[in-house]
Amino acid sequence: MSAVINSRPTSSTGANSIGEEARPDMTILAPALLHKIEGHVARVNDVVLLSKEEGVWTASDDRSVRLYLKRDNGQFWPSIHKIMPVAPTCLYYSEETSRLLVGLLNGHVYEFHVADDYNSMSDPEARR
Repeated sequence: MSAVINSRPTSSTGANSIGEEARPDMTILAPALLHKIEGHVARVNDVVLLSKEEGVWTASDDRSVRLYLKRDNGQFWPSIHKIMPVAPTCLYYSEETSRLLVGLLNGHVYEFHVADDYNSMSDPEARR
C-alpha cells in the first residue's frame, strides 16, 4: 500500500506552479551552502543576521548566545560567547541602539548592550 502526501495537480500545458509557461532557456538552480558555522553542541533556536556587518547572532539549547563575525579569511568566528542560566529561545538585536534582547525558556528576558567593536557586551539586565 502506498500514499501520496501533498500531491500537486499536474497540467498538460507545461505550466509551473505559479501558472507561468516553462521555457527552454529557464534553468533551475539548486540551493547552495554559502557558509557553515560550527560551535554549538545542541539545536540552534534562533538566528539574527546583521545588516551593517557580516555577522550572525545565534541562540542554542546548549544555553549559549554567540555572535559570529566574518573574518578576513572568509570564515565566521565567534566574537562573543555568553552562557545563559537557561536555554535561550529567541533573540532581538537593534543595530541602532546596540541592544541585544535574549528571551529564555523560563520566560525571563535579558538585555545586553553590545560594544561598538562587537567584541564584548555588558552585564545583563534581567526583565521579568
